Amino acid sequence: MQDVQEQDKALHPYVDDIVPEKSVIPVGMMKFEDADATTLSNNNTTILNEAMTKFAKWITEGGIEEDWDAYVKTLNSAGLEENCKIVQKGFNQFYGLD
Repeated sequence: MQDVQEQDKALHPYVDDIVPEKSVIPVGMMKFEDADATTLSNNNTTILNEAMTKFAKWITEGGIEEDWDAYVKTLNSAGLEENCKIVQKGFNQFYGLD
């Protein structure tokens, strides 16, 4: 237990200053409208498939520098920016920031 407490001390300068309303996304507690939830789910499927495929390629073959711009464009086309807006809306609603 003492080892854990010692290791924990290193995190305190960061964890102690966390302001949940600014730093924590309560994804499991946020509620989305049905259409937004469907959009998130559909987009996430495409995004995660692309991310895992590229991750595997980059780990085994390299090439991240050459692929990066196209990868970001593909993720945005798959709905990444749309998902960010939906999650931001849910975050704002959860914390009453609207």
